[in-house]
Amino acid sequence: MDRKTFLQSLSVGTIIAGATGLSALEKLADAVPSSPVMPVLFLGHGSPMNAIELNEFSSGWRAVGKSLPVP
Repeated sequence: MDRKTFLQSLSVGTIIAGATGLSALEKLADAVPSSPVMPVLFLGHGSPMNAIELNEFSSGWRAVGKSLPVP
C-alpha cells in the first residue's frame, strides 16, 4: 500500500471508527503491512556554529548519519 492510499484509508477509517466503533479501525490497521523500525536520533545543536563549522561535533554527526540505515 502506498503512502497516499494509506492516508486516504486512515481518514476514512477515522470516520468509520467514530460511527461504528474502534473495531473497524483496528481491522484497517491490521491490513497495513508492518515495516522495519527506524532509529530516532535527537541532535541538540548547542551553538549554531556546531551545525555549520567542521569540528568534532559536526564530524560525529556525519559519522552517525552514515551508520544509520536508509529509509
